[in-house]
Amino acid sequence: MVIVKVPSLTTTQIQKRIDFCTELLKIPEKDPFWSQIVFSDESKKGAEDMDHAAWQKPKEPRLEREVKRWGVKIHVWGFIGGNCRHLAKVPKDAITGDVYLEYLKEGIRKQNAQWRETHWWQQDNASPHNKGKTLLDHGYKVLDWPPNSPDLSPIENSWGRLWKEVGK
Repeated sequence: MVIVKVPSLTTTQIQKRIDFCTELLKIPEKDPFWSQIVFSDESKKGAEDMDHAAWQKPKEPRLEREVKRWGVKIHVWGFIGGNCRHLAKVPKDAITGDVYLEYLKEGIRKQNAQWRETHWWQQDNASPHNKGKTLLDHGYKVLDWPPNSPDLSPIENSWGRLWKEVGK
């Protein structure tokens, strides 16, 4: 089991999540906006991480296990939504802002060149998304995603399913 410590949300972050969701709930279910959201993210796993994560109650003793330091790693980036999906293996350990933009451009080329004008991109607030030339600088529409809110993105469920299959 892998224990992942998640920091508590601040009062401001909680309010931003509430405001974000409240605004989205105002958009009618049949509005074309919903079919134009593209959720993007990256995920990586090492060979030692192919088991399941576990929730741990506060003050519960930590579960410990031996971990191989230099195990095999799989690093992927992808997007879902807008009637599409795209997955790419990342050749490096880290995604920089420039690498991120290159993956986006390649994924968009495979889908539809008009996406810049028609689709909304969801991205978490990881530093590659916000440093250097960003999607906004290249004319893309980007959702104002609340900080520390990966649980609001459906692509997180896709990663869970992917890693479950890889672990078989």
